[in-house]
Amino acid sequence: MCSSDQIYVSFCIGGNELTLIQQIMICVHEHQHIEQYNRLKGKYMMGYLFNSRKRALYEAEAYSTDVEIYYWFTGKIIDIKALANKLKNYGCDEDDIKAAQKVLNETVDNLVNGIYTHKSTLIALKELKKRKKTI
Repeated sequence: MCSSDQIYVSFCIGGNELTLIQQIMICVHEHQHIEQYNRLKGKYMMGYLFNSRKRALYEAEAYSTDVEIYYWFTGKIIDIKALANKLKNYGCDEDDIKAAQKVLNETVDNLVNGIYTHKSTLIALKELKKRKKTI
């Protein structure tokens, strides 16, 4: 049974195998998949499993949160092309990767204008801003 409110990560939260920024990015990324599931229900699962274009676009949306969180912390943009190319490992072809890269480029365009657009990023930033002096 799927849970629409819990993420699973492959690291110990608060541990030292990843930086704090990396841990936050992964958690926000996975939370965006929960947002997708809650928004689309079974369509999300079927699209992710059986349609490489939809999988690429779902991942691009979640990777966009990586871009947003990293930018918030560092003021720098992650290598969008490298992020999109990760999709080769997800069974995506070059056209899928180009579609994902377009989504990521739109995220960058928004960021340089000071706009964060993804729900999980906005939730995370609200909490991070409260704790900014402690992180």
